Amino acid sequence: MGSQLSVLEGNVRRNLSDPTGGVNSPYYTSAELKQYTGDAYKNYYKILVNEGEGYFETSTSISLVANQALYSLSGLSPSFFSIHSLERVNTRGTFPLKESERMFRPNYAVGIPSGDGYYPTYRLQSLNLLIEPTPQFSESNALILKYYYLPTFPSA
Repeated sequence: MGSQLSVLEGNVRRNLSDPTGGVNSPYYTSAELKQYTGDAYKNYYKILVNEGEGYFETSTSISLVANQALYSLSGLSPSFFSIHSLERVNTRGTFPLKESERMFRPNYAVGIPSGDGYYPTYRLQSLNLLIEPTPQFSESNALILKYYYLPTFPSA
């Protein structure tokens, strides 16, 4: 059985009464159909994510490392698309963290280098998560990252 994309291409060709496709097709070449299908798939994926219904959402834990502010998100599986929320886990429970607004508000966690009182802010730098202020302690599974991921797109 062919891939999902090949089956979809065959159905489109049948509906267009163009069973062969090819370079001399009066409609679209196979490469064009695959490109249009991929673009539509990505467009509807982004619409579903923006609706906030929980589609394509998962979570992972992040361990804090002493004197490390940047945490790479490029190795996440499924692949990272955008942040839904970041939460701090400590002995008192789970608490949401705020995205950094940098100059617009003071960072009240600056004087608290470790422990249950440490509630940093965060922001994205490319595919890295920047935690501010930098933790002065190591703690496993200290953060829970809830994020949207990119689904696997159909391939040829």
